Amino acid sequence: MVNALRHPYVKPVWAILRIGLGYIWLNAALEKLGAFPVYVGAKAGTAVTGYLQGALAQSSGAHAQVTAEWAWLVHVLFLPTAGFWSIVVTFGELACGIGLILGVFTGTALIGALVMNLAYMLSGSATVNPAMFTLEVIMLAIGPAVAYWGLDHWAFHDWAGRRLLFHPAPNIPKAANSHPEIPAPSSPRRTA
Repeated sequence: MVNALRHPYVKPVWAILRIGLGYIWLNAALEKLGAFPVYVGAKAGTAVTGYLQGALAQSSGAHAQVTAEWAWLVHVLFLPTAGFWSIVVTFGELACGIGLILGVFTGTALIGALVMNLAYMLSGSATVNPAMFTLEVIMLAIGPAVAYWGLDHWAFHDWAGRRLLFHPAPNIPKAANSHPEIPAPSSPRRTA
């Protein structure tokens, strides 16, 4: 099944889906940067504090949307440092959006997007996040085929036997007696 999803005819479809997903992340980051003071400005963390308090409010009742463990983590770790997480999320969304649109460091961008979507879903936000999460998992499983129509393809593709970036060192055989203190091993000769 996965091989069928890596077929050359399907690669343009993955490129369109990857770019669309990147647009969603980039748009979310630009909205946060547009509301400058409450996300990354002087009042950084104000909006995130409200979001996290909403998550805590959903952790009680007969049909809680947020688990007690996640609520504890929100209360102990995320709320006290909301300003820091506001900046991390804003620039994380921006990096994921740019990475997915350009197809550069696609795997890293997908993992970052996956982690943020998981955090949003655990906080009780279930709008488009489950669909995005599912698409990101599928794209990670497919691997390099998703980045075929992107900068990763050009950076990591084997062009005429030479890689442009991150090429491995040439395979140079070591001499039998490369270390002066260690004698060369003697191998028994076979006679026919």
